[in-house]
Amino acid sequence: NYDGAPVVFGSNSGAGAKGGVYLNSKWSYSLSGLYQVAPERLWGFNIAGSLNGRQGYISPPYIRKSGGTGTRRVQLAGIEEFRNDDVITLDARIEKSFHLGETELLLGIDGFNLANKSYILQRDRNVLDGAQANQVTERLSPRVVRVGATLRFR
Repeated sequence: NYDGAPVVFGSNSGAGAKGGVYLNSKWSYSLSGLYQVAPERLWGFNIAGSLNGRQGYISPPYIRKSGGTGTRRVQLAGIEEFRNDDVITLDARIEKSFHLGETELLLGIDGFNLANKSYILQRDRNVLDGAQANQVTERLSPRVVRVGATLRFR
């Protein structure tokens, strides 16, 4: 770290599946909304959506070097030179509520990553890692649809 250098945080101590992720987005946003369609009618329902985005995390290449103090990683480029693509997702929900006295049944359908984009979240950054070098190790989950029911009573 030096004056003018970007602040970069690893996701953890450097081990495990998320050990190579560096949290360094300069921007992010989230837009959410809910609209009640004909709430005064018996057939009325709710529809909601969320648009989320953030700048892609940095992913600088490196090599491993052995020395007197052990093995260390030597970065081969500036910290800002290699970034994954920006991640933008659209999620939505539609729900209908049924009331019977003090009991409510809420039926809902949720959709996640509705655009079904397969963003790269992580790749092998060790350039001397043979066939594994620069290989994608993690992608955003594909489109998911969830159907659920909630029963509320007193």
